[in-house]
Amino acid sequence: MSQSITIPPHGGKLVDRVLGSEARKEALDRASSLRRVALNARTMSDLELIAIGAYSPLEGFMGEADYRSVIHDMRLAGGSCLAPPDHARRAAVCRRHLE
Repeated sequence: MSQSITIPPHGGKLVDRVLGSEARKEALDRASSLRRVALNARTMSDLELIAIGAYSPLEGFMGEADYRSVIHDMRLAGGSCLAPPDHARRAAVCRRHLE
């Protein structure tokens, strides 16, 4: 007999940024009055991964404090280790641009 084991999300919480039907409708109505921003395939992929919680505990794109902390300490500013190696790789590549 096998037991199902749920692994706790990285950082202690699973981020779910996917909007339900009513919230989605409101967001689309609001978005129609905002300036459009073109995203490339890589950024769209990152956006989707943030939305479904794959980059938990990130709730959005990193701000400067988190970004600098990841570059120097491989942790978010709040102390959580940043699990996705893709972020760590990009942070290392971009380090020279911030120094």
